[in-house]
Amino acid sequence: MFFKGFMSAFALVAGHEFVHMRGWWSEFGNIPLINSGMSEILDEHIHNHHKNVGTPADPATYELGSNFFLTVPGRVVRNNKGTFERYEHRIKEKHGFNSWMLTLTCNKYLFYKAIEAAIVFLVWFCFGYGGAVVQMWTMFYGHFWLEFLNYIEHYGLLRMKDKDGIYDPISYSDSW
Repeated sequence: MFFKGFMSAFALVAGHEFVHMRGWWSEFGNIPLINSGMSEILDEHIHNHHKNVGTPADPATYELGSNFFLTVPGRVVRNNKGTFERYEHRIKEKHGFNSWMLTLTCNKYLFYKAIEAAIVFLVWFCFGYGGAVVQMWTMFYGHFWLEFLNYIEHYGLLRMKDKDGIYDPISYSDSW
């Protein structure tokens, strides 16, 4: 189980790199991220993290003095909430309004989470309870290693605001 979880973390790194690519290549990033239960990263990483790294708005940036184990659950919730809300905002912009029917049919966050649940169900159906436990452990372990990597890369980084309240441009000093 340890090995499968560790391999999941390596697959997340590959999926992360594919998400950065333009065109159809970026779709390959979906596979390891969804399999690891982290489909929210597809949107969160590109549309929030890159823009807000080193600021309190970025869930991947850990404040100086923060405890890794105490802050990870809140960061996972913030990632999911932020992704859901961005998709909701896009639906409202596209259609001029939003309803529960549009949310159920057009919100990609819910679509990807349904695929994640279907993967766990399929593993349970094919391999039983033990297989589902291994799959969920893999998802948890992938989350753990990704957040640990974020902690190492972004711990204590803080971009300064100028006199107009605008954050400094992102530079190499915003990541270790």
